[in-house]
Amino acid sequence: MEHLYFFDKHCYWCSQITPVIDELISNKYKIQKLSLDEPDNSRVYDLLKQKYNIECGTPLLINKNTGIALCGAAPKEAIVDWAENKIEQPKANTLTNKLNTIENKLDYIINLLSE
Repeated sequence: MEHLYFFDKHCYWCSQITPVIDELISNKYKIQKLSLDEPDNSRVYDLLKQKYNIECGTPLLINKNTGIALCGAAPKEAIVDWAENKIEQPKANTLTNKLNTIENKLDYIINLLSE
């Protein structure tokens, strides 16, 4: 399995994207769901974050082959792009990438509130 989805059962943001992940899995996308409540999954989570220099909590989506990760709740379109390997490797932890992540989260919150 090249796509991994790390989540915490008590994470609000995870609860927002888990239905999207479940839908993709039902549509034959190969995504392995890994609950951080399981000690083995937590160890893999920590190792992959270290290997790919990822600073993130949950939810965290990682492509094991490319190291490309999505951190936090992302819109469905971004998750599909990630699952289809359409996201390019970001530059290492630049301020721009961090600001884009914050902007995406704010857009997501605004969309939730407007529903």
